[in-house]
Amino acid sequence: MKTMLLVLATAIAVPASAANAADTKANKQVVADFIASWGDHDVDKTLSYVTEDCYYHNIPLDPMQGKAVMRKFLEPFFGKASFSAPFSLKPEILHVVAQGDLVFQERVDHYVIGKAHYDIPDVGVYEIRDGKIASWKDYFDMGQFQPVVLLMQALHN
Repeated sequence: MKTMLLVLATAIAVPASAANAADTKANKQVVADFIASWGDHDVDKTLSYVTEDCYYHNIPLDPMQGKAVMRKFLEPFFGKASFSAPFSLKPEILHVVAQGDLVFQERVDHYVIGKAHYDIPDVGVYEIRDGKIASWKDYFDMGQFQPVVLLMQALHN
């Protein structure tokens, strides 16, 4: 029993390998760059951080798969010609935890649409494959986000 406890304690105390630590750091950077790209209002640049088959799920909504489907969903959030009012989205990163291919990120998404301002708390969970985001799940309260959706729909029609 003592030997098993010693092996377990050693396994817990030994830090991740240098390669794993480097991968973790690189994966955190991919997610940070992905989120930072939103401010550029360039959906092509933002989608360059995801795999062609990326799984994307805003947890209150239905999941989607693939870059083409993601593009259709995300384009209105990038403030291009679809809206008649000024629109911006600025994510504020609060906390990031990463281990290997997984990155967890707590943030507040700040939306400004015309004169309306909305702050939506969010937690994103990302899986990285070959330096790109292969899975992205966002957890947020749809009730808090509903005014943003309604205003965007009204401006779009």
